This record gives sequence, C-alpha cells and structure tokens, in this order.
Amino acid sequence: MQDVKSPLYVLVAAALVNLVGDCCLVRMKSSVFGGAAGAAWATVFSQYAAVGLFVRWLCYNNKKANETKPNNNIKQPPVVVAAAADMLLVVVADTLPVVVAAA
Repeated sequence: MQDVKSPLYVLVAAALVNLVGDCCLVRMKSSVFGGAAGAAWATVFSQYAAVGLFVRWLCYNNKKANETKPNNNIKQPPVVVAAAADMLLVVVADTLPVVVAAA
C-alpha cells in the first residue's frame, strides 16, 4: 500500500503556515507586506514551505525504497531531482506575479 497520509500532512502544514502568515502579515501597516499584499506573501511562503516539505518527503521515501531493494547499487536520485525541480518550477511560476506586483 502506498503512503497517502504524508502528502496530506504536508498540505496541512502548508495551510497552517498560510494561516499564521495571514494572521501576522495582514495586520501590518506596510504597503508592501500589509493588507492584501500580506495575504499574498503568506500564500507565497506557504507554497515554498510545501515544496520544501514535499522534497524532504520524496528524498526520505527514495532513501527508504533504496534500502529495501536487494541490490543497493541502483539509486534513484534523478527521479527525486526531476520531481523536486518540477514542483519548484510550478511554485515559482505561481508566485512570481505576486512578488513582482508587491515590489
């Protein structure tokens, strides 16, 4: 059976980062980090937190999969690197307009 709970935990952690960021940043009086821009920045931070946690989860699962194989000479880092790069590219593409608009 595949691990379906870990991605859920990662998304819950990202939602909590977004919630805390919203509570802290929306109240600020700054034009760059306050109000609606603060909510946008909180979303950006939560997206990057989710990418970091997903990459950590992928690396952990990859290490665990390599340990359980009978032949430990076969490693799978290109799969993890490709998945991590894909996730990072999606997050940067989603958050870049927010960063540019806030600047």
